[in-house]
Amino acid sequence: MPIVTRDEAAQVDRLLRRNRNLSPRAASAPRSLSGLVTCQLCQSPMNVSRVTARRKDREYLYLRPMTCPQQPQCPALKYEAVFEKTIEQICETLPQAISGINQPPLDQIKAGVAATIQGKQHIVEQLPDLVIQNILDEKPQP
Repeated sequence: MPIVTRDEAAQVDRLLRRNRNLSPRAASAPRSLSGLVTCQLCQSPMNVSRVTARRKDREYLYLRPMTCPQQPQCPALKYEAVFEKTIEQICETLPQAISGINQPPLDQIKAGVAATIQGKQHIVEQLPDLVIQNILDEKPQP
């Protein structure tokens, strides 16, 4: 079972695109948080660093400040921990954010579509009588 519905995920994407200008490099990055995270202490943008242990298949991801002015520099953060915290925060704040959005009146739209379909069906039902009355021809004449 997914954490968020497809509609909620689409809403998150719209909110992120509306609120932040992403560089093309960040938008096409293989990691979800690339180009989106800044250090809370020094406000430096953070990039994803990949570390592997010698002779091991295991890979570790970290977020490191790119231009930290502090001495000693701000520490790297574990990518997975930041990613999980981000998902938790989205799950908490998204329902509140989308509850205030004006949803279109779906019942009225459905009723309008149903009425249109019923009107078209009524017209289609009249076609055989119009052919019998010679108002409509079965085949167009050349």
